Amino acid sequence: MMNLNELKQNPERILNQVETAESIDKSRAWLERARWAKTGPIYFKVGKSVYYRAGDLADFIEAGRVTPANLQGGA
Repeated sequence: MMNLNELKQNPERILNQVETAESIDKSRAWLERARWAKTGPIYFKVGKSVYYRAGDLADFIEAGRVTPANLQGGA
């Protein structure tokens, strides 16, 4: 399992579905549904196999970042 910092440090590393699911704390079924719905991380296929780049996973995780209002400088 790779954490966000490890994903960022190795952006060209290729992960299979199992490694990806573990790294983003989701199931393989979630990844499959996300591919079908076109809502998940960027992926590529080699034959029937699906792979993900660590850098794309880091980008996907960071795209979901939410800053609470009390940290945005508001009252």
